[in-house]
Amino acid sequence: MGTWDSIKNYGLRRIISYGTIFNVILFLFFMEDVFIQHREFEAFENIRKGIKTMEIRLNDLKRQGIKLGQRIKVVSRDNEEDFFFTRVIGLSRFSDFEDLYKVMGDRILDYEREILERVYSEERVLEFGVLVIHFELI
Repeated sequence: MGTWDSIKNYGLRRIISYGTIFNVILFLFFMEDVFIQHREFEAFENIRKGIKTMEIRLNDLKRQGIKLGQRIKVVSRDNEEDFFFTRVIGLSRFSDFEDLYKVMGDRILDYEREILERVYSEERVLEFGVLVIHFELI
């Protein structure tokens, strides 16, 4: 379904009746495909400050749809109303953690390695591989 179909389904009159043309622009902006990511406080703040510029995830079906240029809405787990946006500027795929560490080992903190290996089983990593999402604040 395209953006125009979404507007028709939602009702353009309803949008305009709630405010100015600015509201219409905001509606169109947020109708695009936005990936939502919830983060714990420390990671959330490190991304907001520009310290953390990549996320490592299992390349499962959910994340296989992430595209270059796509926006990610980063939401605080502590407060759903606290969020900001990033844009995907790069995607790196690896078959397993060993390959990931060979290429990007110096950029991955020890605590991140521990979390990755605890959260993602070896079987799932071998099934899907590993995805590194590089992003910038927008």
